[in-house]
This record gives sequence, C-alpha cells and structure tokens, in this order.
Amino acid sequence: MKLKRLASKIEIFYEKYLSRLEKGYLLRNDLIYKNYLRLVRGFRFFPKIPKNIPWMNNTLKNREEVNRAIKILKASNLYLHPNVPEKNWDSLIALKTITQKTNSSAKILDAGGEMNSLILLWLYQLGYSNLISMNLLFKKRRKRGKIEYLPRDLTKTEFPDNYFDAITCISVIEHGVEEEKYFKEMNRILKKGGFLITSTDYWETKVDTRGQTEFNQPIFIYDKNSVKDLINTALKSNFRLYGPEIDLSCQDKVVKWKRFNLEFTFLIFCLQKN
Repeated sequence: MKLKRLASKIEIFYEKYLSRLEKGYLLRNDLIYKNYLRLVRGFRFFPKIPKNIPWMNNTLKNREEVNRAIKILKASNLYLHPNVPEKNWDSLIALKTITQKTNSSAKILDAGGEMNSLILLWLYQLGYSNLISMNLLFKKRRKRGKIEYLPRDLTKTEFPDNYFDAITCISVIEHGVEEEKYFKEMNRILKKGGFLITSTDYWETKVDTRGQTEFNQPIFIYDKNSVKDLINTALKSNFRLYGPEIDLSCQDKVVKWKRFNLEFTFLIFCLQKN
C-alpha cells in the first residue's frame, strides 16, 4: 500500500508540475524512464521470457486464445495492452520469434508503431537496447530510454541496407500501405536471414467496408484471396515464409470495431529474408 501511495504521488507531481518539454527531456534518460515506467505505470524489468506460445502463422480463432495470451503475459510479468486486449495476441507471437531468434543487442524496428508500441516496451522490459519505432504521424524524433521514435514512411525509411535483425509491423499494412513497396523496403533494411513479422485485420471472406475511412485511407480488411496475393508479393521481394504454412481458416469474429460496426479477426505471419 505504501508503494502504491508513493507511485500515485509521483504521478500527480509528474503531470501537474512538469511541462511537456521537461517531461520529454527527462524521459530520454534510461534510468529515469525505467523508474517512471516502474513507479508510475507499474512495469517490471527483467521479467521472464514468455514460453509455451502455441501460435505462429495463423489467425486469431476465438476469445479463449486472447485470454490465454493475457495469461502467458501476466505469468511473465509483462505489461498488457491498455485498450485493445486482442493486440496482446499478435504482439505476443511477434515477441516469441524475436526472443527465440535474436539477443538483447539486436536491432529491432516496429514499422508503423505508436508511442506506446507494445512490442518495443516488452523488449525494453526484457533488456533490449536497440529499439526504434517509426510512424508518419510522429512530428519529430523523440527518445524514451533506449527506444527511439522517428517520423518515417515505412515504404522509404532512409535506414542503411542490411540494418535490422527483426522488424514488426502490427496492424498497419491494411491502412493504405503499398504492398510491393513495403516488402521491398523491409527486405532492403533487414539483415540477411532477418525476420519480418506482419499482422493485419482479416476475415476469410470479403468484408464490405465501402465508404469507410480511417487515417485518411479507405478501410480495408484482408480476406483469403488478398492474403494469398500479399504473400506472393512478399516472395517476389526475396522473402520466404518462416515456420509452418499459414492457417487462413477462421472461427469467431473476435475483433469488434464498434465505431464502424465492423467485425473480423487478426492474422499474423512471419517472413525471413533469403
């Protein structure tokens, strides 16, 4: 109880007395940022790496799988997504590949990630130190501890060739991303043998989204045929599928986008640079 009261007082002081500029400057410092996450937001550092994650290259089948992902994360003392519980599922699968195939010095990019990029916060908790999130919506470069946030276009990133060990792109490509440019650029900036982990909105048959827009782009939900075309585009860009064949079958419409009255699920797949 004493620790909770202290954390509450720190949060009140932080929000009330520090300007936006001062907050940003202070949180660049790794020690300060870690203590901010620990005391204010309840993070734990150097938690257990999650184990017994059964999914790879498949769709989110039902609510039980979401609950199982959350249970695995809680057992590992990892932070949970604050708003969309289903995002714990695909982000956890991405974390599985990264922690199995890289070490804490690996360079990791979250393409199209947000300021609270779930995958990068988890990796930061686990001791990774070369973490970058990029998004066209970022207005300027920022740094929080070991995580950099850069205003970049994921189809023309300006990073050097063969730079990253792994890249995640979680629920981004359905928002008007040009597929061929995406795969070509991701392949260029990945090291040989590096991993590209992509998730997207999905339903086995076509979902009608005509006339609906988000982020100034038409809303699009991938279906079985468009995913097959997507994978063929990736293969032409010097990728191969990593792991089992993709299971494109569906059970329940687990994800509900109430604002647009849309229901669907998530799909995630992993590619490796040849």
